[in-house]
Parts: sequence; C-alpha cells; structure tokens
Amino acid sequence: MSIRQKITNNIQALKMTEELLDSFPADNKSETAKKEIETLRRYISVLAPEMVNIHFWHSASGYYHICRKFNSDDNRSLEMMKLYSSVLKERT
Repeated sequence: MSIRQKITNNIQALKMTEELLDSFPADNKSETAKKEIETLRRYISVLAPEMVNIHFWHSASGYYHICRKFNSDDNRSLEMMKLYSSVLKERT
C-alpha cells in the first residue's frame, strides 16, 4: 500500500490504517487493532478540538500504541510503519 494522498485529519489516518489491515489476512493482532481504532475514533469524536491531537497520539490507546504492536519484519508490519511515519509527518 503506497501513501498517495495527503493525510488531512486523524479520522482519515484511522480509515487508512483500517484499509491497510484489511489488505492482509486477518489474525488476532489485526482484529484487536481494528477494535482499538474504533475505540479511538469514538473517543476523539467527543473531545474538545484542542484535545483531539493530544489524545490521538498520547493516550494509552492512541495511534502510536496501536501501530507499535506491528513490530516484526513481515510485510504488514513494514507497511504499518510506513503509514505511521506518513501520518506522523503530516499530522504533527
């Protein structure tokens, strides 16, 4: 999965992450990550705008914590780290 579009908001980043996970065979790690993404999406949707970015990155169930679980040398983990790097570059 190559990152062709500019990541303009946190919800878009979560959607792209789900799409990446869907492009690989499902397993416990990806299913857990999808649940955590949905929880994070719901959580940031009710926050005050000035708090969204802080909790997106720094909460215990934040984007970094979701992505860091994919830390092996397989293709899915490598693609996840590319996406994480793109999100980090665009959103901070």
